[in-house]
Amino acid sequence: HIGPLNADLPLKRISIAPDIKEETIEIKSGASAVVAVESKGVLHLGITLSGADAAVDVRGSFVGNGEDRQNISLVIRQSAPRTSARATFRTALYGSSSSLFDGLIVITPEAEESSAILSYRALLLSEHARARPIPRLEIHTKKVALCRHEASVSNVRQSDLFYLQSRGMVKEEAQRLLVEGFLREAVVSSYIRYT
Repeated sequence: HIGPLNADLPLKRISIAPDIKEETIEIKSGASAVVAVESKGVLHLGITLSGADAAVDVRGSFVGNGEDRQNISLVIRQSAPRTSARATFRTALYGSSSSLFDGLIVITPEAEESSAILSYRALLLSEHARARPIPRLEIHTKKVALCRHEASVSNVRQSDLFYLQSRGMVKEEAQRLLVEGFLREAVVSSYIRYT
């Protein structure tokens, strides 16, 4: 259990190690946290924004090989005014690996003028790889600043591979570069926001 985080520590960076199976975090008034998720197995992560102006930015990336299985359950509960929650996950799957992402952001009636963004994207790099995203928002107030969720599961675009190969890259190097860029989306934008 991590927390509660208070405003006297304006920004806290938290890393959830790969061997952690369950974690809860509470963020109080005015505090902010960037949470890096490194889970390669099962993780149940619960985050509560219990004070006004609290914020959390959850970031996760996963590369699955062989028979690897990732199962992430994320619940963010915003229960105070003007809270902000963002969760971004990127997954690249090779072989017969799989990813199940069940993400839920709840905005309670007390959380007026709050914002929430939930994003999961998977890149399938073999015909046997599988991803199942379940992004959900529960909004219990009519006064929200911004709320959205998105999920996609796709393959590497052949046009992107062709473009890089036409510039002299071999196919394997071009695919590696595209995967690295795809996964970097989950890490880079959190630093742009907070530094």
